[in-house]
Order: sequence, then structure tokens, then C-alpha cells
Amino acid sequence: SVRASPPREAGSEANNMAAATAADAENLTDPLLRGAARLRSAPPLEKASALAIGPEDVAAAAERVAKLTNRTPVLTCRTIDSQVFGDDDGRILFKCENFQRVGAFKFRGACNAVAAVLERKREEAGTAELAPVRFVTESSGNHGQGLALAAKLQGHPAVVVVPNDAPKVKVEAMEGYGAEVVQVPPEERKSECQRVVAETNGTLIHPSNEPLVMAGQGTAFLELWEQAVDLGVEKLDVI
Repeated sequence: SVRASPPREAGSEANNMAAATAADAENLTDPLLRGAARLRSAPPLEKASALAIGPEDVAAAAERVAKLTNRTPVLTCRTIDSQVFGDDDGRILFKCENFQRVGAFKFRGACNAVAAVLERKREEAGTAELAPVRFVTESSGNHGQGLALAAKLQGHPAVVVVPNDAPKVKVEAMEGYGAEVVQVPPEERKSECQRVVAETNGTLIHPSNEPLVMAGQGTAFLELWEQAVDLGVEKLDVI
């Protein structure tokens, strides 16, 4: 069996990232934070659009979520390698995000979005103490679970609008993480989500069309990138 690393403790490397450079990256033991340091020092890339994210967004996400996410394992299988590559030296690396909190990489994106919104609100308010921020989303499963747990861990409520045909186990998981679950016919989920946001002054975290969520999901690759180096794989041809 394989056991994922537990969520990172507060303090340690995660608190020292502001001054991290490419040279510092070599001294970081956490692959996610090591990758973030490398991205911080990389030449800037021009974004393709207002919605696109860049390396700096993923680096910032890594620093936000490092204390809350699991460092999920990377596994290999020689049998599969031989079936795919034959006698060549190719390797397939399996990034096992099923060992992530809520059982999916979606926790990364939700966690980053919640943390970033709270950062912004604290800056705007000029105080570390905030009134409860109600996070709202629509989801059939994993993103809703991720947002529910991310909001709970950071001390704020969440509302998840789900289609009434969503898997029961997913709905129960959202409720178990403390979210208020609103079930509606599938065709009404978007309008109901908009209604909840309007009536509760909630903060919408879209499951996919949200740069903060995208950047958070990107930390899965960032972690894989560094773990691959640790496994002796210097170049990843396809992700």
C-alpha cells in the first residue's frame, strides 16, 4: 500500500518563500515549494489573454496551498513501461491525486481560490480578522467537496449547488465537510447558483472558468515536475 504524506505543518519552509530564489530551491525539501521557487526565478511569459494564467500564478498558488494539501505520491510500473515503450527507456509516471484531500486534485484549485480571496479581503479591510465570507459554487462532486473542505479549513462557510442527480456519496461528503448543499434540477444549477450569490452576498468560485482555480490545479504538475527530478527523470515529454 502507499500512504500519501500528511498536510504540511504550519511554519517551516512555507513561511520562508518570499525570499526564495532559484539557488534556494536546491535547499528546499518540499517538492511543491521547490518548484514554486524555480518558477519565481524563471523569465516572465506574456499571458495569452486576460483569463490565462502564467508561471507566477502557479507559484503563488503553490505557496498558498502548501500547508493544506497532501504531497501525493508518484508511482511507476515497469510492466506498463514495457508495454508502451518496448525496449526503449521511456517511463510513465503516475501522479496519484486520488491520495489528495477529498480524493481529487480539485481540492488544490478550490483551496487556492479560497486562500487568495481571503488574502485580498484582508488587504482591503486592513485587518487579519474578517467577518465570515460565504463561498458559493456549483458542482456535481469533486470541486464542491474541495470548496467545502477548503472553506472549512480556513474558517468560512460554503454553499454548493448540485444537480439532484449528483452521486449520493459526493453530496454526503460535501455535507460532511460542512457545506450547505442546495439540490436542484440539472438545468437550474447555474441560475440557482447566481440566486444564492445574490441573496447571500456570497463569493462565487467557478469550478473551471476561474484563474485562481486553474492556478491551484497547476500545482499538481508543479509537484510532479520536482518529484520526477527526484526519480531521475530530467525531462517530461507529455503531461
